[in-house]
Formats: sequence, structure tokens, C-alpha cells
Amino acid sequence: MAETRRTCVVIPELNEFDQALRCGYKILQTIPTIDQIIVVDDGSKSWHINVPPNVRVLYNHTNRGVGYSLIEGLKNALEEGFDYIITWGAIDRGIDLFSFQILLGLLEQSDVVLTQRFLANYDQETSTRRFAIQLHKWLFKLKTGRHYPDTTIGMRGFRANVLRKLLSTLSSKQPEWFWRYGFEVWLLIQIARSNYKIDFCWTNLAKSTNSHIRVWGKNSFIHLFTPFIKEANID
Repeated sequence: MAETRRTCVVIPELNEFDQALRCGYKILQTIPTIDQIIVVDDGSKSWHINVPPNVRVLYNHTNRGVGYSLIEGLKNALEEGFDYIITWGAIDRGIDLFSFQILLGLLEQSDVVLTQRFLANYDQETSTRRFAIQLHKWLFKLKTGRHYPDTTIGMRGFRANVLRKLLSTLSSKQPEWFWRYGFEVWLLIQIARSNYKIDFCWTNLAKSTNSHIRVWGKNSFIHLFTPFIKEANID
């Protein structure tokens, strides 16, 4: 008899609470092997719908950043004993349910599964975003010596033991860039430097994002690039 693996999806969001819950509910309804959704609200101003069954909501009282929200969600998933943990943050781009199924299948034989957007998805990005995506991939390869086809997409799958080991090395005191977009890039860098078995799958970003690139400020796009020149605090 095959061993049953418990799976959850962690969704960080800011001012997209209602849509995050709808996406989470749709994931649960479509993919029976996913047991729970953890939505981490990063200080949204308001929401209007009730929380569906098997969806857990964690709240940041103020805007702490997507990295902080992801860490809180991942720690909660580990405490609850989930075996497979998926991170997903493309709420405004539409949901590709088929890619969740593919990713889960690959996790049966891999430690980490990373996703990459279809080539057609690049056409809907602005020229500034396309340049930033390519620059990020190039700097990632320069930093790690590894070529990953997509380093800025937020859908990834992990076995619990991988996350438990990586998160255990982190100090609770981190610079601001780390709590924002820096954590996801730091995590990718640690994976690239490891001997984990990594696999890749495609995901379709059906819509262009409605977010704007901020060059400066606490949620600046610059924080995606900061881990290439600065290190996180390690215990």
C-alpha cells in the first residue's frame, strides 16, 4: 500500500485576500491530493468573503513583506507535519491547476520542483519586466554557476525535510530586503548550492500582472537583486 503524503499550498498575499481564498478553494476542489491551503495576509486593509473549509489564514498586522509572509506560512506547514509544501503567489495572473498536478507528481521523485513560464507568457510582459527577468537569470547563474530557466516565478514545490533544514539555518534578525523579495532568491541560491534532486515543470501565467515595478521603497523590485551582493544572517 502506497504511503499517503500530506500536501499544502502556501499563498502569501497583500490586498488580494478574497481572490486568494477563491483560488485556494478552487485548488482544493480540483486536486484532492492537496489537503490544505495556508493563506498569509500581509496587512490587507479589508476583505469580504468567509474562509472556506481546509483553508487556514495567518495574519500580519502590518505589511511585513512577501518573504516574511512566506516564512510564516512555511513554518506553520512544517509544524502541522505536511510532507509536501507548494508556494504559489501568482494570484493576479490566473491559476494553472494542471501545473499543480504535474508538480506534485514530480515531487514523488525529487526534493525540489521549480517552475518556468511558457515562452508565450513573456510576450505579455512589459519590456522592462522582460529585461529584469533575463538580468535576474544571468546574475543568478553568475552567483551560483547554475542555469535555472526561470528565477523570478513564485510557484515552487518542496519536500518538508528540505525546507526544515534550510529554514533552521536562518537568524530571526534579517535586513529589510530579506523580508521583502530577498527570501525567495536566497532560498533558490541555497538550493542551487546543495545536492538536492531538482526537477522543473511548466506553468502557464494566463494574464499579465497588475502590479507595478517599484524601483525604491520597502517593496522595491531592487530587493529581488540584493541577494546577489549581500548575504542573509545565519545562526
